[in-house]
Amino acid sequence: MNGKYRIDWTSVRTRLNEVQRATEQGGAAQTERFAQVLRERARQLAARSGDAHVIAASTPFLVCKLGVEKIGWPLSAVAEVVTCRGLRPLPGSGPNVRGLINVRGEVVAVIDLANLLALPEQKELADGPVLLARWNKRLIGLLVDAAERTTLVDLAAILPFSSLEGGPSFRFAWGRTNAGLTLIDHAKLLATIASDAA
Repeated sequence: MNGKYRIDWTSVRTRLNEVQRATEQGGAAQTERFAQVLRERARQLAARSGDAHVIAASTPFLVCKLGVEKIGWPLSAVAEVVTCRGLRPLPGSGPNVRGLINVRGEVVAVIDLANLLALPEQKELADGPVLLARWNKRLIGLLVDAAERTTLVDLAAILPFSSLEGGPSFRFAWGRTNAGLTLIDHAKLLATIASDAA
């Protein structure tokens, strides 16, 4: 063995004994210290990006038009937006179901979102947009007049829907932005659709 790379076995054994003692004591102090180091590192990285406040305080929504209303659907709950081509009526379905479409081999029920939200009836949209949302491993289509854009919404600045006067009475809305975008409680809406279909 070359003399340059001598191992100090006494210090190795000492260090191994320290690690073993810490492990036997549960290592709770080390775990907390590790978590503290990770939190501090995350704070430093967020501060460096300059956009940390936007990421933490804002959530992306898809802005959809329903008549004169603009609704916000959480972008995280959107599988995709497709064109409503080949809509087939579903005999015996309720008033909220416009029909069925085929999306890459999967049959998807298309719900008239305006009707479900008690808004004025939508015009006939032969090739209108359908927002596809996934619920319990199933796609559900929501017919809208237009899928306009995505926007970041500051959740801290949302007006609770119950406190608003003069707006539509959406039973699935949970708030509204200062710009008049009505935010939809997608989980409640999709659960209602799924339970009505069962």
